[in-house]
Amino acid sequence: HRLIVTATDKRRTMEESPRFGRNPAIDRFHDGDEGTAVYTNPLGVEVMTSVKHIPVAGWYVAAVLPISEAFSSIHNMQKRMLLVTILMTLFVGGAMWWILRRELLPLVVTANALEELSANEERLQPLPVSGDDEIGRLIRCFNRLLEALGRREEALHVTKNQYQELFDDIPVGYHEYDSEGRITRVNKTELNMLGYAESEFVGVHAWNFVQDSERSRERILNKLAGVATPGNSFELCYRRKDGTTVPAIVQDKLRCDAHGKITGYRSIVMYIIERKQAEEALWVSEERYRKTFQNSMDSICINRLSDGVYLEVNQSFLKIFGFERNEVIGRSTRDLAIWANPDDREQLLDILRRESNCTNFEVELKTKNDDSVWGLMSAAVMDLRAEPCVISITRDITDIRANRKGLERYKLHLEQLVEQRTADLQSAHKQLRDTQFAMDGVGIGIEWIDRQTGRLLYANKAAAKMIGYEVDELLEMSIPDIDPNFPPEMFSKRSEL
Repeated sequence: HRLIVTATDKRRTMEESPRFGRNPAIDRFHDGDEGTAVYTNPLGVEVMTSVKHIPVAGWYVAAVLPISEAFSSIHNMQKRMLLVTILMTLFVGGAMWWILRRELLPLVVTANALEELSANEERLQPLPVSGDDEIGRLIRCFNRLLEALGRREEALHVTKNQYQELFDDIPVGYHEYDSEGRITRVNKTELNMLGYAESEFVGVHAWNFVQDSERSRERILNKLAGVATPGNSFELCYRRKDGTTVPAIVQDKLRCDAHGKITGYRSIVMYIIERKQAEEALWVSEERYRKTFQNSMDSICINRLSDGVYLEVNQSFLKIFGFERNEVIGRSTRDLAIWANPDDREQLLDILRRESNCTNFEVELKTKNDDSVWGLMSAAVMDLRAEPCVISITRDITDIRANRKGLERYKLHLEQLVEQRTADLQSAHKQLRDTQFAMDGVGIGIEWIDRQTGRLLYANKAAAKMIGYEVDELLEMSIPDIDPNFPPEMFSKRSEL
C-alpha cells in the first residue's frame, strides 16, 4: 500500500509514499532492495536513507537523515582543512619566495650586470662568481663564453681593420650606389685619384663624376631599372675635381635584396692612365716601325724559321723582286725560288741556328722574272707570336758590285801605271843623284833661284862654302837675305814682267 506506518516525525505517520515513478530510490526500496541511497524526499529535503526489509510483515525499516546533518562534521573538517591549507600555502609560499630569492640572487645580480654591459659599448667583463653551486658553475661557464666572445670580437676587430685598410689602400677605386644612383660608399683610392673629399662624393649621383654625364646617367638608370644588363667591364672617362680627366675600366656588380629586387650596384674602377700612355707610346712606336719598315730603301722581310714562309714584306722587297704582296705572303722562299744557290740559304740558316744573327752576308737572289740580284743581307732570329722567325734586311748591291768590278779593273790599271811611274821615278832619281854628285864635285858654285820670291831652291856645296853657310842654312834663305842690293820688290817686278 506504500504507507508509512510510523515515523519519528509524527506528521508523516500513515503518509502515503510518492506514486510509482516519481522517486526511483523509493520505488527501488518498495521493490525489495536494501541498502543506502541519497535522494530528495517529498518535502524537498535532500536526505540519506538506509533500508532493511522485514520479510514476515512485508515491511521495511528506513533510517532517514538529512544530508546537512550527516555531513556536517565533514563540512567542518573541510573548512578547517581549507583554512590550514591556505595558511600552509602562504607560509610555504613565503618560505619558498625567500629561499628562491636567496638562491636566485646571483642570477639577479648577473642579469643586472648583463643589462649594464649591454647598455654600453665597452668590452664585456667577466661576471662575479658568488659560489661553487650550480649557479656559480653556470656563471663561470658564461664567463668562459664571454672570454671566447671577447677573443672573437678582438679577432673580428682586427679583421675589420685589415679589411678597411685593404678597402682604402687597394690600388683600384671602389664605390657603391643605391637604387637612385646616389653613391653610398667609396674608398680612399678613388677619392685620392679624383681629388674629392668623402663628404663631396657620398650622396651625389654617380654620373656627376663622369665626363659624358648624360650618357652615363642613362646607362645607370637603365641598369637600375633592369632594362640593361650590367656589362662585365667597360671604359669610362672620369672627371677630376680640378677639371682634368682620367680614363678607367669599370666593372659593375648587381646588388639585390632577399626578394631579388635591385637595390643598387657596386663598382670596381681601375684607372688606366699608364696603360693609355703605354698604348699611345706603343701606337707611336708601331707607327714609326711601320713607316720605317715600309719606307726603307732596303728589302725587309719576316719569315718563319721552320719552313721559310713569308709573314711580312715591305714595299722595297716587292719592288726589287717584282712580286705582288698576295703572291708572297703565305708562301716560302722555295715556292718563290728566291735563292739562286740553295746552298747559300742553308749556310745562312746554319749561322742563324748557331749565333742567332748574321751580318753582311753577300748572296745572289732571283727576281720574279728570273733576273739576278746581288744583295748584302743581315738577319736575326726573333720570336713572333711564340714562334721562331727570321727578320732579314737585304741591300741591293747589284750596281755596286758591277761598279766594284770596274773599279777593280781601274785599280789594276792604276797599279800598273803606278809601278811604271815608280820605275821611271827611280830611274830619274838615280840620274838626279848622279847629276848632284857631279855638281857637288865641280869647283864652281851652282844655285837655283825662284824668280818670283828670290828663294834658293838648290845650292851645291861649293856655292854654300863660298858664301860661308851650310847647304841646309842656305836653302832656308833668299837672295835679299844674302845681298841687300837685290830687294824683294825687284823679284816681284820681274815676275810681273
